[in-house]
Amino acid sequence: MADKITVAEWRAYIADPNWVGTQYIDDSAITVGGMEIDDDSDDDVLSKLDQSAQVRILAGVVEDEADRNYCVSLRTHFRNWRESRSHRTIVALVKVEDADRIIALIEGAGGKIQ
Repeated sequence: MADKITVAEWRAYIADPNWVGTQYIDDSAITVGGMEIDDDSDDDVLSKLDQSAQVRILAGVVEDEADRNYCVSLRTHFRNWRESRSHRTIVALVKVEDADRIIALIEGAGGKIQ
């Protein structure tokens, strides 16, 4: 079963300073909304896409410059990253008349609206 990943969550993953350091993604292939994206780590490209669009990891590995024996599939690395987080990124489509109430609920629960 494919992971349900949004563009917003993918952007958070590739920018997370907790793992980026000496680790890097190699030989990756992803699709966004069924279309293959060539530059899947370029935030300028990703920021222009629908943030709620579905990302599918087709291929790739994460390697570490400091530990040449470290090589994990991109899908596994993403899942481990997601499980280690203390929060989740969500993208919601709501009715205009409900937006203020939902924003207040999210902020009241300690969430951040971007």
